[in-house]
Amino acid sequence: MTLVLLAVASLSLVLVPRAQAGMVTDCNHLPDFEGADVTTLVLQYEYAGRPGDRLSEAARNLSLLIQMDSLLTQLKYRNIGVAFVQTDPYAPNPCTPERVAQRMMGHIPSGKGVVILSGRLFEVEDRLYLQSSMLFLRKDVPEVLSLPANADLPKEATFTARLPQAPIAFAPRLLLKADIEAINAQFRQAMVVRQSRSYEAPGTPIELGGDMPFAYSVVGEQEGWMYIKPFRDYPGPEGWINFGDDTVHAALHRLLPELDYLDATVAYLQSRIRGPEGGAPSAGKLLEWSQAKFMQFGEMTMKDGAANADRTAMAIGLGMVGILETEQNGWGKEPGNANPFGAMVAAMPYSADARNLASLVDIYSCCLGGDRSVEPQTAERGLLDALSVDPGSSVALANLKSFYLQLQRLPDLRWPGMDEAALSKRLKAVQAVQQAQQQP
Repeated sequence: MTLVLLAVASLSLVLVPRAQAGMVTDCNHLPDFEGADVTTLVLQYEYAGRPGDRLSEAARNLSLLIQMDSLLTQLKYRNIGVAFVQTDPYAPNPCTPERVAQRMMGHIPSGKGVVILSGRLFEVEDRLYLQSSMLFLRKDVPEVLSLPANADLPKEATFTARLPQAPIAFAPRLLLKADIEAINAQFRQAMVVRQSRSYEAPGTPIELGGDMPFAYSVVGEQEGWMYIKPFRDYPGPEGWINFGDDTVHAALHRLLPELDYLDATVAYLQSRIRGPEGGAPSAGKLLEWSQAKFMQFGEMTMKDGAANADRTAMAIGLGMVGILETEQNGWGKEPGNANPFGAMVAAMPYSADARNLASLVDIYSCCLGGDRSVEPQTAERGLLDALSVDPGSSVALANLKSFYLQLQRLPDLRWPGMDEAALSKRLKAVQAVQQAQQQP
């Protein structure tokens, strides 16, 4: 199969098979898509109303739409898995994103990624209010960026920065039930399996609903169409379905721009998992998709003035793009080009992690084989700024120590006033803080 296992369970509890086994999509039986680089889990949105209230059909359809949209938009990434996880708000151990992430880390292969979309939903008359959040991580692999090893540096001198990675909370959204119903009808028209790659070809609709399982594998893909086949023992048609028609997703993404953000994050994770020399889609294509989807998120959330939550989310997205650009294009930059993490720092001025990422580029340019387009004082100032917003940042301290070690070895990098005595004093001060941090 060119695309590994892509399966989504409906709102009821059903078995979601993989290559040789099956499992239930609830909090205690999470999916294991064999061969998937990234697994996306859409947790059933928590209802924030009164216990026992019955949700309208539009509210129930919304969760199904989100999971179907996630599946169709992510098929272009190939080795991915998408599943819906039904939750029980009255269970003794609530199905939180953190708990789901912990359980997923227990059985996916090392280095593979997980993205978890969840949220809260409230319903008033003809309106739905919801707020989404997203958590993403890779097993055993932190989201860090490191400068390449340098022969001029001692072994203990390394430069590393991490991506801010707390769960991302998006701004609240307001949706009209009439819009959800219209989008649902549009999705149902698109979810037709046809005998050939044409809207004119005879087709069979995929039945969607609260008691209908949806479990398919993808065995071929051409020009925006995919050939799908139901898993054994699961009902459903076999044939071609179009997943490259953005008009199917546009209306839902205008209401929920976080779905563009989710799409971009999957591209980021898959690119980092595969590396610059990975297979199809190419690293360049993954970067292009990630940039485009983050841009769409920004255009939808920033046009009328974004809430702080969306601004923070956009800043982290800019950081992801900066990491991919650096990994693919190299650390050196053309004279006059902006620091790839500059926009992230501007959007998150109080994030030490953001400032650390920007500092790595400056350190390379000034002091590690770069084009010397950045003065060493600028690199030091960036690290000190990171510590000014988070004095306890062990990452910033380690980078500052490595920076001073580099100045010790290469005196020509020093500036007036940074003589041997001044440098030794600063290095000892950094080491003293590091020792204090290690004390219980």
